[in-house]
Amino acid sequence: MELVEEQSNTTRRKFSSDAERRAIYDALLQKSVDEKLKKGATHEVTMEFSVNIRVIQCIWKFTSSLQLVRTI
Repeated sequence: MELVEEQSNTTRRKFSSDAERRAIYDALLQKSVDEKLKKGATHEVTMEFSVNIRVIQCIWKFTSSLQLVRTI
């Protein structure tokens, strides 16, 4: 009897460095107008940095919330 090992299709989570997160935020900021992103901006940044779109959205949401806290 022959044993066959199955390959798992798991992906490893990649953590972004502070510099990479800052670069992503700067790219998003360049594509924004009055602190609102243009349509398709997150997709463009996703393709530029080869990162999941959810990571881009989380960075934008987190930094936007920080801006609101600083203005209060």
